[in-house]
Amino acid sequence: MSDDTHEAVDTPEVIAPPLIYVGTLTLGLLAKTLFRVNFLPRGVARVLGWLLTGGGLLLGLLSYRTLRGAGPT
Repeated sequence: MSDDTHEAVDTPEVIAPPLIYVGTLTLGLLAKTLFRVNFLPRGVARVLGWLLTGGGLLLGLLSYRTLRGAGPT
């Protein structure tokens, strides 16, 4: 037997997802401020933004309906 009375603590060594999101958002805003370069023309960005927003809402609605139809677990 060993004299070691210390138990190994199992901790994940990952960065929390919200910190990754905030970090990349901050870097993007900082780059936009420093370089003043638009990624897409305004009209294209607006249409793409509305399409992605609508798709996300539709995906959320369909997921909600699927889970409600499955019943309680």
